[in-house]
Amino acid sequence: MATDLAGLIALFQRRAFGEVVAAGKVLAAQYPGEPLIPVIVGAAHTECAAWAEAEAAFREALALAPDSIDAHYNLALTLHRQGRLAAAERAYHEALRLAPAHLHAANNLAVVLNDLERHAEAHQILTQVLAVQPEFVDSLVNLGITLKHLAQPQPARAALERALARDPDCAEGWYNLGLVLADLQMLEAAVEAFGKAASLAPEHRAARANLGQALANLGRLEDAAAVYEHSLTLAPDDAQTWTGLGLVRLDRGDPAGAIAAWERALACDPACHRALGLKRFNQLCLADWSSTDVIPPPPVGRLPRGTIGSPLSFIALVDDPGLHRRIAEISAKDTFPVLAAEPFGPPPASSDRLRIAYLSADFNNHPVAQLITGVFAAHDRARVEIFALAHSRFPRDEMTDRIAASVDHFIDIGAMSDRAVAELARHHGFDVAIDLTGHTRGSRTGALAHRLAPVQIAHLGYPGTIGAPFIDYLIADVHVIPPTEREHYAERLLLMPGSFQPNDDQRPLSSEPLTRAQFGLPETGFVFCCFNNTYKITAAEWDIWMVLLGKVPGSVLWLSRPAAVAEANFRREAAARGIDPARLVFADRVDYDVHLARHGLADLFLDTFNYNAHTTASDALWGGLPVLTLAGRGFAARVASSVLHAADLPELVTATHAEYGALALALAREPARLGILKARLAAARRTCALFDTGRYTRNLEAGLALAAQRARAGLPPDDLVIPDCGLTGPN
Repeated sequence: MATDLAGLIALFQRRAFGEVVAAGKVLAAQYPGEPLIPVIVGAAHTECAAWAEAEAAFREALALAPDSIDAHYNLALTLHRQGRLAAAERAYHEALRLAPAHLHAANNLAVVLNDLERHAEAHQILTQVLAVQPEFVDSLVNLGITLKHLAQPQPARAALERALARDPDCAEGWYNLGLVLADLQMLEAAVEAFGKAASLAPEHRAARANLGQALANLGRLEDAAAVYEHSLTLAPDDAQTWTGLGLVRLDRGDPAGAIAAWERALACDPACHRALGLKRFNQLCLADWSSTDVIPPPPVGRLPRGTIGSPLSFIALVDDPGLHRRIAEISAKDTFPVLAAEPFGPPPASSDRLRIAYLSADFNNHPVAQLITGVFAAHDRARVEIFALAHSRFPRDEMTDRIAASVDHFIDIGAMSDRAVAELARHHGFDVAIDLTGHTRGSRTGALAHRLAPVQIAHLGYPGTIGAPFIDYLIADVHVIPPTEREHYAERLLLMPGSFQPNDDQRPLSSEPLTRAQFGLPETGFVFCCFNNTYKITAAEWDIWMVLLGKVPGSVLWLSRPAAVAEANFRREAAARGIDPARLVFADRVDYDVHLARHGLADLFLDTFNYNAHTTASDALWGGLPVLTLAGRGFAARVASSVLHAADLPELVTATHAEYGALALALAREPARLGILKARLAAARRTCALFDTGRYTRNLEAGLALAAQRARAGLPPDDLVIPDCGLTGPN
């Protein structure tokens, strides 16, 4: 056992931490006034992650020597490692007050400030440190991290490359360089950087996780799976790795394997909302309603990155707009940079027209494009100039070509960084930027954090609040967001007359004669129809639908054909409720014009609850098929209500399960009543607000102009009610 300070230090250097603690007690009794003894003992406790004991030792040292730099610095380290950021900040400041040139304290203070999201302050401190010691590797790495937080990827890259030139074996430098390269859309280079970090530090879980993600984003699914599986041999209890492996399995066409991976993730960490959301959502995709997991609210406070998954999953799982907002806000904070708004310069000289930029991952044969393409063509080019900023994962198709021909400028931003997109936007002087993707796959919503325009709007692609402070407005209407639910939306609202949903009055409708027989339907008997995606259908709808089939002899339920597993599950669930599975008819994919026209072969469209028919509702109405819906609480649960009001069929909106089931049964039993509704719908197609694309576009332009005028006047966004320009004429 050590008999003096030198011996105690020698024990510490040999990493004999247990002996340090034991010897420290003896020496403290022999030298009761020596502050260095508890400092060394505290450092030994720190190395063993015995945080409470370490903190007590450092505070004992400070009681003996209040101006001990070592005690303040080590106390700060201990507090920092526990995540007690405010206390750590104070302790680092005390160390720096006593020793202003303590570069390690200053560097670590910058780390704390970054953790507290005070990135500008961190940048100032790191600049001062590097002015004294330009090759301080830790500070160069932290500068790169800070600049990434400040959305300056190229300077961040330069700082990290400087650090790695000085120390090529710095795993943290390679890891953060990978993050920056991924932000710059340089995925191959990011894979190399993450790979180096993982090889230098096999215990670096985040490096391996991001390596797997980057490989998956490149479509290298086998390589991504191998990375995740290797990671699990090193850390089999890592919930995030299991979650990532599940996503790769899903993309490889193995949904059952994906669900098994998410179940393993939840076994490792029951609070992993991301795994829970993915598991439950993909069970819905397979018509598997066996899960009884309750969706808990996310915990309050700071959450580890990646804890919350796609907000879209939870929209399908539960109709709770308060929960939807909470998850969206956490996801936005987790995903998008937090930036100070940069001032806009004077508008370009040729700014007599309002410059509107639409961003989308779905400028191809996708429901979003099917709805909004007509608006692009209907925009008044004397008043507005239209930019389509495309970032699709899919190749161009006929719809892409139609969109490109309908706008003034079609620009592919898929390979551009968010910063580069912002520079493009500033060059063109956009007045309004409209994000059509939001919290859905392929999103580039993070680009709007750089402020692409004085007015930034979320629309159409994601049915709910984005929850990001840089989104000023959400396009809505009084039916999809009633006043009673207003608090659940972070943005200000642009309230459209009619429906928030655009429509294309040039959508093709096949004129070829169609028969029930060619689609496997009975020649006689009532046809209930629901062409919604499988994930929208839950046991709640199914119970009512099976009762309807039981009470309407000869009736069938016509569904979109899902995956084979889901089809088998649907048939099993029908049999379990006493319904012959043969009364389920599944529709195969056909050309869009034929799909729209075949709606006319059915009698009534039955909507889903948590997540209504959206484009699917308009498709049905355009094809002449009445839609019966139930208005819930959230945006996604009220879209069909909005659509039906704009189609002048508000009586098809119900408020309870009982009312929904009763009205469906009444319409099935009263053909004359249903015939009147179909006749009204046929007439309304040429007069109603829902299908008047010109009217919708004029109203939208008026709303965008109002929002732009407020911004130019220096006024903050506010809820705006857009007046109706009225009927624009026959379609």
